[in-house]
Amino acid sequence: MINSLVSIQIIPKTKNGEDSIPFIEQAIAVIQESGIRYEVHQLETTMEGNLKEIFSVIEKMNERMIEAGCVNVI
Repeated sequence: MINSLVSIQIIPKTKNGEDSIPFIEQAIAVIQESGIRYEVHQLETTMEGNLKEIFSVIEKMNERMIEAGCVNVI
């Protein structure tokens, strides 16, 4: 699938209830690093491109959240 649109919302759950904005910024940085076209909206971020590449980016976003110390990610 060459041209797909996928919207995602990352909700990081932290150990001590820290502010989630720095974690969300890290998730958006993963998208920026990928080079995939995207738009950030109030409740989600929409990516456009090859579906396999987008799913790979989503996986990396979740991995980054765990590396940053989140107990889980919704």
